[in-house]
Amino acid sequence: MSVLDFIFKGGTSLILLMQEPKRFSVDIDVLINPKIGKEELEKFLLKIEETSAFTRIEFDERQSYQSDIPKAHYKFIYNSNFATKNQAGQVISNPEREILLDILFAENHYPKLITIPLEIDWLLQDDDRILVTTPDINSLLGDKLTAFAPNTTGIPYSVGKEKEILKQLFDIGYLFDLVTDINIFKQSFLETAKVEIQ
Repeated sequence: MSVLDFIFKGGTSLILLMQEPKRFSVDIDVLINPKIGKEELEKFLLKIEETSAFTRIEFDERQSYQSDIPKAHYKFIYNSNFATKNQAGQVISNPEREILLDILFAENHYPKLITIPLEIDWLLQDDDRILVTTPDINSLLGDKLTAFAPNTTGIPYSVGKEKEILKQLFDIGYLFDLVTDINIFKQSFLETAKVEIQ
């Protein structure tokens, strides 16, 4: 057990690809080979917990490892340096916060992947340079377009997730201006739609 291969996807990829991040996310979206089992994955996750500032990891059993959806959700809990305060300046909530790891177990369907350095100003890191894999902008836009499609593969309008829909629209609008290869974009959209429909 040395390295867990994965691909960043979704909003996480968008933040990594932006020169200056325009939005923040508290979840991390990754694609992992479907041959990786729960036990093997959790060995890697426990290693993260042991060597980081996270105080614990919580498994979301209700949304994970269901037969119809090859997904898993884990919450990484940490103590925030910023407590929630009321208007009078009094602390009103526990400074414990979480980051959601949203895992999709699937083969890579992105037509083009790139390797980029993990360089984000607000992310605390040691001096070691870390390289990560993510879809390129063209592939990411194809993926994001399927996430928006409210009448097919995306979030329906009538389920009370308006913020989620707006987030998808924001991401699409941002990426659309950066597209460099319409064929990769089209291929990514078609491949992602196939995966989402299954």
